[in-house]
Amino acid sequence: MTVTDRPTFRGGRRPVIPLWTAPEVWRLRTAKRMSVRAFAAWLGVSDRMVSKWESGTVPGPINQEALDTALRLCTADEIRRFRALPERPPRQRTSEVEPAPVAEPATVPLGQPPPAELWEDETMRRALRHHDLAYVFHVLQRHGLSQRRIAALVGMSQSEISEIMAGRRVGQYGVLERVAVGLAVPRHPMGLSSNEDAHADVR
Repeated sequence: MTVTDRPTFRGGRRPVIPLWTAPEVWRLRTAKRMSVRAFAAWLGVSDRMVSKWESGTVPGPINQEALDTALRLCTADEIRRFRALPERPPRQRTSEVEPAPVAEPATVPLGQPPPAELWEDETMRRALRHHDLAYVFHVLQRHGLSQRRIAALVGMSQSEISEIMAGRRVGQYGVLERVAVGLAVPRHPMGLSSNEDAHADVR
């Protein structure tokens, strides 16, 4: 789906979604760092409705307007996250509307951490500075790492990875340390010390 910009009265620009489909709904919910339940309550719809949207059902006209309003109410930080998030293809298609094709990224062997050049991307480094692990994990998924593999690398359970990807914030130093070591993330962008002794505790 093409996202256009519209000027605001303050001189900034807001994205405009011509038609809300699964990727845009997912990006909005993820940018707001809300679970499906919290996002549904915020919009005034059922959990099942949001799940159907993210699975491929195109929202009706009334809900299209509700999503437009929700996007207009986003903060500047949420808008930045919305723009930065990668597109996610719907899990299944239950509508006649075809989503835009998504290029398949190169996969990473299951036994290896992600490529080092991934951490040089400016958007990724910004996510690391803000400890936005949801964005980091979503990008890793697009590079072929499953939630189970990410969990194994960083010493967490798969359910914890799923919760973080759904919007749960992580700020504990020990957790960030395990993520940095397990994924071979440069420590400086994450605000971590350069002490390498923690590597022995992770694997």
